[in-house]
Amino acid sequence: TNNYPDLIDVYVLDINPDNPNQYRFDGEWRDLEERTARIKVRLLGPFSWTFKREALWSAYGPVLRRPHGTYAVRYAGIGEIRMVEQWYRMNKAQNFDEWLEAMRMMTLPMFNYTYTDREGNIYYLYNALLPLRHESYNWKQYLPGDTSQTLWTEYLPLDKLPQIKNPASGFLQNCNNTPYRTTVGPENPKPEDYSPTFGIEFRMTNRAVRALELFGSDESITEEEFFAYKYDISYSKQSYAGEIIRTILAAPRSDDPVVQEAVEVLRKWDLRSNVKNPNAAVGALTIGAFYQALFKDSESPDPMEVFAEFAHQLKQAHGRVDVPWGEVNRLRRGEVDLPLGGGPDVLRAVRGELSN
Repeated sequence: TNNYPDLIDVYVLDINPDNPNQYRFDGEWRDLEERTARIKVRLLGPFSWTFKREALWSAYGPVLRRPHGTYAVRYAGIGEIRMVEQWYRMNKAQNFDEWLEAMRMMTLPMFNYTYTDREGNIYYLYNALLPLRHESYNWKQYLPGDTSQTLWTEYLPLDKLPQIKNPASGFLQNCNNTPYRTTVGPENPKPEDYSPTFGIEFRMTNRAVRALELFGSDESITEEEFFAYKYDISYSKQSYAGEIIRTILAAPRSDDPVVQEAVEVLRKWDLRSNVKNPNAAVGALTIGAFYQALFKDSESPDPMEVFAEFAHQLKQAHGRVDVPWGEVNRLRRGEVDLPLGGGPDVLRAVRGELSN
C-alpha cells in the first residue's frame, strides 16, 4: 500500500546577480551544470519537431528557473535505477531471509510492505528512503539552497525503519494509515523513535480503524469470519467518518427543507454500505469527498456544505434523499449495469465518479 513520508525538498537558490548561471553554496559561487534537452514531439501524422530546452543541475539536483525565482529539487532515490531489480529479487525470494536481503537494496523510495510465508511468519515494513536531515530546518517549507547543511546524502537504515515481525496479536494490517497503528498491543512502532523531519504520516483511514476493531477484538478467527472482516462494508464510529456524521447531526437546524430531510435520513443510518440501505447514499457520498481531501493533504471542506450539495443532487436525480445505495452506487461496464455494495474507504472499498 502507498505510504506518504516526506521524500521531496525544494530549495531556493541564491543566484549571482552578475552571472545567472552561478549560485551561492557555502559562501562561494558555483557554476550550474548546463545541458540542452532535445525533446522530439510528434505534431501531426508524419510531422514532428525537436524542441530544445535548457536543463540545469546543482549540488541538490535538477534546477528550474521560474519568474519568481530559481529552485532546485531533491528527492529520495535520486539517481537510483535498480527498482525493477529489487522487485525481481523480492519475487524470487524462497524464504524471509532472502526476501529481507532483497529489501536491503533500498532502491524503493516508498510503499508499505507486508510479508507472510508458509512457516507462519508475518512481517510489516514501513519501507521508505527517509533522508537524514538537519533538525534545525523546517523541511515542510522551501529551504535555503546556499548551504551544505540542507544537502542530505544518507538515508535511515532499513533495520531502523518502522517494522513489526510476528506480533503477539497474530495479525498485521495497513490500509494507507500510519505505521504507528499497525496492530494491537505494545509492538507497534513508537512515534517518539522517529524524527519529525521524516514526515511519517499519522493519518488513520476508516479501513484501518475497522481492521483494528474487527481483527483486534477477535482472538480466534475462523475462515468465514476472516472473509467477513476482509469485505466489511461499515464505517467506524471511531474514525474520521464517524466524526463527520456527528458534526453534521450536531449542526444548527437548516432552513433548507431538502437538508432537513437529509439530516433525518442520516440520523437513521447504521453506517453500513449495503446495496438495499436507504440511508447510506447521502452519508457515503459526503464521506467520499473528505476521503479525497485526506489523501491530497488539502484543507477539508465544510461538512454541511458538502452534505447539502449531495442531498440536493440525490433529490434532483432520484426525487428523494433516502435512495437505496445500490441505485446510486453502480458498476457499469459496457452493457453491464449492476448495483454495488461497499463504498469509499470501507474495507470493501469502492470509489466511483458522479455521472449524469
